[in-house]
Formats: sequence, structure tokens, C-alpha cells
Amino acid sequence: MSTSFHIPKDESELSALADILTESFSIEPNKIRERFDFIGHDNLRVLNQDATVMGGLWLIPMGQFFGGRSVPTAGIAGVGVRPDYRGHGAANDLMGRTMNELHDKGMALSGLYPATQALYRQSGFEQAGHRFEINLRLDSIRIRERAAALRRLEDSDRPKVEALYRQVAQPRNGYLDRVEYLWDRVFRPMGEATRGYGVFEGDNLEGYLYLKHRDKIDGFYHLSLTDFIFSTPRAGRRLLSFLGGHSSMAGEVRWFGGPNDPAFYLLSEQRFKMQFRFYWMVRIAHIEAALSARGYAPGMEAELHLDVADDVIPENNGKVVLTVADGVGQCRKGGRGDLRLDIRALTALYTGFLSAEALRAVGRIEGSDEVLRRASAIFAGPTPTMADMF
Repeated sequence: MSTSFHIPKDESELSALADILTESFSIEPNKIRERFDFIGHDNLRVLNQDATVMGGLWLIPMGQFFGGRSVPTAGIAGVGVRPDYRGHGAANDLMGRTMNELHDKGMALSGLYPATQALYRQSGFEQAGHRFEINLRLDSIRIRERAAALRRLEDSDRPKVEALYRQVAQPRNGYLDRVEYLWDRVFRPMGEATRGYGVFEGDNLEGYLYLKHRDKIDGFYHLSLTDFIFSTPRAGRRLLSFLGGHSSMAGEVRWFGGPNDPAFYLLSEQRFKMQFRFYWMVRIAHIEAALSARGYAPGMEAELHLDVADDVIPENNGKVVLTVADGVGQCRKGGRGDLRLDIRALTALYTGFLSAEALRAVGRIEGSDEVLRRASAIFAGPTPTMADMF
């Protein structure tokens, strides 16, 4: 029996995909269809066997910051296969065709949160960074900052919010260069409205947060932040002071980020808790595009000869040369292949998640000590983390 991979052709295929994802994720059908309409039907993909939709997914065109530059990235979400087709390679076929399509379009990266690592590793994805849940008791916040002006954010403030987010996110490896799909999860997570508050110096926005109430227990509610960004210490202190002011009725505040969250440095005591949630995964879809799009340390001049194996995207196989100068990388086919690795190991190195030496320790990379040191230096940077879920 033949299979085909394409954008849903008609209402029957859309309905079949919605039914598969409803069963896969236990989400109401109307919520699934709302996601379809929001992301755009051109970003949906289905895998058919003859006339039957076996599974599908949706793509989120966005960017991801590495080395201070936004690398074109296709987020993958809603991957689902009909129960009676599971266990027969349909998911691998779906992901493999998706990855090859992204490569053909010149897309540098693809990223996702894995429900199962085994499937996505077979498709060339690898652990590339982390996401932690941070919980802070509000009565432990001892900051009392009232000087900075704080007010409720309005729709008209959105351009300033987006500009400040990008300013703060750009140097943080792994943070997303958000598109509307991701901003919607800040402003209306799962359809629930949030409230935004910003710290201003005149007309200049220096920090903001968006929050909602959750989990009322024993008369106390908790606060959940869908975004928490600041660019100055006074803005950070003012936002923490604002959160502490809820302590008479709220127990704790939760947000997502990494172990190096700058808010920690403003707290007088280590009274927060962090819980590991995910290693998110990335796949290099187009080697030359990815290595050329990423930023590198200013002042570094280096050349790296790689020999890469990719079982899913044939065009990624072979030798390439990365030349770095003045923070910019250029990549071309050819070279000596001094550093030998597969596409998954290259991904972990590319994001800064693992050094070349660490990859050698787990048997994922081969090269001389000098070549490994050079590779680690080229891709070194802040620990890759992500606050967004998609």
C-alpha cells in the first residue's frame, strides 16, 4: 500500500487529523480545530495510506536564538498517529518526510518537546537544552521596591513588550524568537486571559510580567507567570516586590526558565525551588544553513572540518568546513573531516548543551584533543534554556 505526505486537502482530512490528535492528547476537538485555524492550515501535515489519514502534525515557523542571532526554526507540535497504525513505522515515516521537506526548504533547525525520546532520536533529534519550573514562596520575598513606576499593561503597550522581550532573549541561547502562536501562549494560555504589569522609566519599558491565578488551596491561590522579563535591576526588584505584595492571599509564584535565571541574583535568600521539566530537543535540518545562521563569539577566528552522518536526510551526509570570523560563520561542503560525528551529536554541540569533550566521553564524537578543544570553544556560550512551551 502506498503512502502520501501533504497538507490536508479537504475537510475530511482535517476532521480525521483532529480526531487523531483528540485521542492522542485528550484535548477537546474544538480546541484542536482552534489550533488548526490559529497556526494556519498550510502548516498542517498528514500522512495517508491510500485514503486513510494515519497521522499528522503541525509546524510552527519561528526562530531560536543561538550566539545572539535568530536561527530559522520549525517547531513541531501535535504529532499523533491513529492507534491502529501505531507500532508499524508510521511516526518514523511522518517525521522523516517532515525533516526532508524542511531541508528542501532551507530551514536551519527544527525543535520540539518530546513525549518519547526514542522516536525523535531516530529522526535525528537530540537533547539540546532544558526547561525548569521555578517556585518561589511569596512571603520569602524581602524586597520592598516602590520607587519605580509600575502599571497595568494595555494592548497599546504590546510593541514595547515585544521589543523588550527580544532584547533580553537574544543573548540567551535557546530562547525563542516568538511569533504570534507563541505570544498567544503568553497572553491567552489555553484560552485563559492573563494580566500584564510593566515597569517604566518615562515611556521606556524596563521590565514586565504576565500572570494568572491558579490552584486555590485552603483559601490561598498561587500565581503563575507566563512571562517574566526585565532589563534593569530596579525593574527586577520592582516586579519581585509587586509579587511579594500578593503574599496575604497567595502562597507562591511559578514561572519557567533555567538554573541561571537572573531573578535569583536579586533575592536575599535561596528560598526558591526548581523542578526539572524537560530536555527539549533540536534537529539540524540543513547543516550549511544552521552553521551559517548561528552567531559566534566576537573576535573568534577559527576553522572546523566536520564529517557528519545523517541517516534521515541524505544531503546532510559528508564533509563540511565551518569558518568563523567576527562572530559570523560560513559553511561550505568539503574539507578534511577532522571531527567525526552524527547529526544528533552535532546538534548537542551546536546549541552548547554538551561540549565536544563531553560528547567524546559518551562515545558520540571522534577527533584529536586539539580539534575537540577548538569545537568546544567555537560553540561555547550561555547554558541553553527555554521558557516557552509550544
